[in-house]
Amino acid sequence: MDILQFINEIIFDFLESVIILLLFISLNGKKQFLKYNKLKSFIFIMLYTIFSYWASSYIPPVFHTIVITAFMIAILSFITQVNIYASAISVGVIVILIIIIESIVLITEMMFLKNDMVTMLAVPKIKVIHSTLCKVTQLGVAFLLYRFNISISQWNIFKKENAVLSFSILQIFMMTMFMMSVNFVVSHQTDIMLYN
Repeated sequence: MDILQFINEIIFDFLESVIILLLFISLNGKKQFLKYNKLKSFIFIMLYTIFSYWASSYIPPVFHTIVITAFMIAILSFITQVNIYASAISVGVIVILIIIIESIVLITEMMFLKNDMVTMLAVPKIKVIHSTLCKVTQLGVAFLLYRFNISISQWNIFKKENAVLSFSILQIFMMTMFMMSVNFVVSHQTDIMLYN
C-alpha cells in the first residue's frame, strides 16, 4: 500500500468516522456524549475506520455504502443508546448530507480542472485532493451543526405523528442510493446483467 492509498483509505475513513459521530450526536441532541463517553467515541471511531476500510476493499462500490450505512445505524444506536428508528433517520440525513457535499465538491473540481469524474477519481493525486476538500468541508459542516446545537430531535421528527417527514428522509436516502448505483454503472461501463 503506497502513501496516497493509505491516506485515501485509512486517514480519510478515520476523519469520516469523526464527522459522522459529530453529526449524529448533534442531530440527536446528545452534545454531551463526547464529554462523558470518550471510550465509546473512540471505540466507534476505530470500529468504523476498520469496518469502512474492509467494506471498501472487499465489497463493490455503492453496495459498500449500503453495508456501511447499516453498520452505522446498528453501532451508533447501540453506543449512544438512541432507538433504532431515530438512528436510521439520523444516519439517512448524514449520508444524504455527505453525498450532497461530495457531489458539490466534485462538480466544482470538474469545472475548474476540466476533467470528467472517472478520470478524476482514477488518478491517485487528484483523488486525494478531492477527498481532502470533501473531508474539510464535511468537518466544517459537522462543527457548525455541533457548535450551534442544530438537532432534528427539536422538530419532533421521531414522533409517530410526524412520520411523513421521517419517511420522506428515508425515501430521499433510498433515491440517493439508487442514483449512485446508476451513476456507478454508467461511469464504469460494466455489463448491466453482471452488475445486477
